[in-house]
Amino acid sequence: MKNDRHLEYWVSQPVDVYLVIRQTDERTGDQSIRWMNITRYLKDRQDRHSRQIAFDGEPLTMEAVWRLRDSFFPRRPLAR
Repeated sequence: MKNDRHLEYWVSQPVDVYLVIRQTDERTGDQSIRWMNITRYLKDRQDRHSRQIAFDGEPLTMEAVWRLRDSFFPRRPLAR
C-alpha cells in the first residue's frame, strides 16, 4: 500500500471494510472470488509500520456471507 492514508481510512470506518479479489487460474481458466476483512487484519497485525497486506482471503460463497450475517444477527429458534 503506497499511501498510509488509505490504511487509516479503512480502519477508521464505522463498519468493517472487506477486500475482494477475483482471480482467474492461468492454467485451467477457473475463476474464483475471495474476500477478507481488511479492517480486522489491519487492527490485529503485529507489524503496525508495514504497509504490505498479506491477502489471506476465504472463498466468497453464500455460506460465507450467511456466517457473517449470523454473526451480526444470530438466528432465533423457530417458535412452535
